[in-house]
Amino acid sequence: MPRFSKLQSKPDDPPKHEWLFADRNLLPDDEAEAAYYWEFGLETPDVIAEVEAIRKKRALSKKVDMEAVRKWRSANPFPGVDDNARLREWTNRFNKEFPDYMVITKFYDYGAHFLFNWPEFPKQHWLEIPDRIRKGVDEKRSRPTPGRPVWGEGLKGEEAKGTFGTVPGFFYKGATGLCWQEGDPEFIDRIGNIGALMKYVPTVKTPWGASSEDRWTEYRMVSHSWARSDRRLKADHAQWLKDNRPDDRQPYHRSKDGDSRRTTERDLLKALGAFRLLRHFPGDWRAAAEYSEANCMDKRGNPKPLYVEQSEWRDAEKRAREALSEFHRRVFTMRVFG
Repeated sequence: MPRFSKLQSKPDDPPKHEWLFADRNLLPDDEAEAAYYWEFGLETPDVIAEVEAIRKKRALSKKVDMEAVRKWRSANPFPGVDDNARLREWTNRFNKEFPDYMVITKFYDYGAHFLFNWPEFPKQHWLEIPDRIRKGVDEKRSRPTPGRPVWGEGLKGEEAKGTFGTVPGFFYKGATGLCWQEGDPEFIDRIGNIGALMKYVPTVKTPWGASSEDRWTEYRMVSHSWARSDRRLKADHAQWLKDNRPDDRQPYHRSKDGDSRRTTERDLLKALGAFRLLRHFPGDWRAAAEYSEANCMDKRGNPKPLYVEQSEWRDAEKRAREALSEFHRRVFTMRVFG
């Protein structure tokens, strides 16, 4: 293993909070997902622009005369969701009368929505924010956390027994965004505007859901009974995973040969850190390695660079570029409420 001579830090060298995401003392596991959205968002101008735009829209929305809204709605009763033509016409008239009332974001991925509520974005890096703020309990500063609900189909025939299960229905585009309608998916042709919202692809092994065009994301309406224990609910879902995961959509796993195939948020952040160091030391992976070794340690407390070999640095840089492109697609795939 090659060793690197220690570099003396310079005032303009990137501080740890910009690149050292592999250190769990700096970035705990329960913050990795938030840091992923935050740091990749900082690298994505469209995300920054959308966050700033939504903040301006929210400011305008607060100035809407709510008494005028109440009077308009009283004079123009809501037509209901069953009459699509009347609903669209009612919505268009309402939006024309009160253009600032409804705040809509281009973000599809709900995980990124928390950025709207953190004034530090995009002025600071995630690890620059004091611990007491990052870890504090504040409804206005909610952040994505591991273990969010999983949408999927439950065990066949078990719905009536109160187990985890899928409610029969289908998704479509309504006047308010992505909507769900209980009923038989065979009648989906009655709703002709679903293609304007997303490329609808039927789910592979079980009905009552929609997949994104690449089939890596599925949408379901699920139900479960809180009367069942956590152990039984976990068992229900584990059985569903075993029976219903598409054969050609298997999860990524950590490679025995190294870290190059890891795809968790922390792994992507580590690659982003390497990308930023190589950007700071253009064309000089050794300088990046030397600088990282001065700040990184292994489990025994010994100095260790972020990556060792030149090929690892180049692979990390490539992975970060690909992840940034995927991040943009993931965040902006569809239009939903903010």
